Amino acid sequence: MRVVVVALACVLAMGCVRSHMPPRSSLGLQAEMAFHFKAVAFDSLDALPARVRETSLDALRERTGDFFPRLMFSGAQYRTYEDDTAPEYVVEFQFTDAAAGIEAFHAQIRLSADGSILAPFGLPDFRRSPDKMHFAAMPDVEARARREGCDPGSALLVYDARSDAIAWNFDERTRGSARSGSW
Repeated sequence: MRVVVVALACVLAMGCVRSHMPPRSSLGLQAEMAFHFKAVAFDSLDALPARVRETSLDALRERTGDFFPRLMFSGAQYRTYEDDTAPEYVVEFQFTDAAAGIEAFHAQIRLSADGSILAPFGLPDFRRSPDKMHFAAMPDVEARARREGCDPGSALLVYDARSDAIAWNFDERTRGSARSGSW
């Protein structure tokens, strides 16, 4: 089931489905989960090659518009893979929203060694849809989860590319078991 809720002047995609979506997390955790590579870490934007830094920032400004000042650089890596995958840069930014109960949401962009974009940021197009910059408060989200039969304590915030929105994922409560899912 897929439900789109419009509340408090925000777009919030919610629903219980049967498939698991891994959480967006820090660069290191994602790497340990899925890839075998060697990484060189960068603790500042200034440490990145100019083309990678400028392409990342330009893409982020273009996608986020007025939301851009809320984003903070949280790290970057240059990755070389054990298989034949071409090396890449992964640059990560994050934002917080205390009023909505968002401690940190991480978004990454992947770039080739020459600085061209391989995968864009996992953020809504806030510039074209500024209403997506506003998030429902966690108590409202948890109440909706309970009404839909989901475990409000399992909340996980992800970018949903299908709706181009930040979505809350929950575990669905079933008799005697819980299935992982997202709305």
